[in-house]
Amino acid sequence: MDTLALTPILEPEELRIDEQRPRVTVSVSRATAAHLEGWLTEKRLIAAHEAAHCAVACLVEPKLGVTAVSITGQHSGWTETDEDDDRKPAMRSERQMWSSMLVTLAGWAMEHALLGQVTTGSERDLKRATEIAMLRCEAGMLPDEVFVSMEAFGYRFGKPAYMVEQFGRSVQRQLKEARAEVTELVTANREAILRLAETIFTARRLSDAALQDALVEAGFEPLRTE
Repeated sequence: MDTLALTPILEPEELRIDEQRPRVTVSVSRATAAHLEGWLTEKRLIAAHEAAHCAVACLVEPKLGVTAVSITGQHSGWTETDEDDDRKPAMRSERQMWSSMLVTLAGWAMEHALLGQVTTGSERDLKRATEIAMLRCEAGMLPDEVFVSMEAFGYRFGKPAYMVEQFGRSVQRQLKEARAEVTELVTANREAILRLAETIFTARRLSDAALQDALVEAGFEPLRTE
């Protein structure tokens, strides 16, 4: 995968000061070095994953406002958009729902672009993208396909096999189209996303004005949410 130009801070197991030269040498065991390399590689991947969410939020139409991004815990990160704000209206248009699906799948696309495969870090995103696709079906946002609410219909009549099959095909089609579109966005903006990832990696958390500035510096035009 691409490496970001960052220098790790090591806890020295041995510290030698050469009095003849103005140089400090830090030595660590092979096991410690391997652990640190693995940890930093994982954190870089998480930073790139979250950077992709932020970037695609700025590239889709309509844009989504990104309010915070962070690397949380040992194995995860989090990107917060204005849709996560309970104070915002819950009603969403068809295009807003599609934008949400693309932003949700952006981390998956970035992992695939960097590794040629995806990690379990995308599991939550794929679940959320599937939920959005189902909501689009139930809200009647697909003009060529007619659906009733699967939940409401199921309470009275049960779910006929043909309806479940049709519903499933529609969800799969939406996810396939969304994956293709977001992959194009991520591929076209890969270098800018990596620049943003480096900033996220260094800061660990960005929000409000600092996040907006980081997006602009990386080459994106964020939707101002303040």
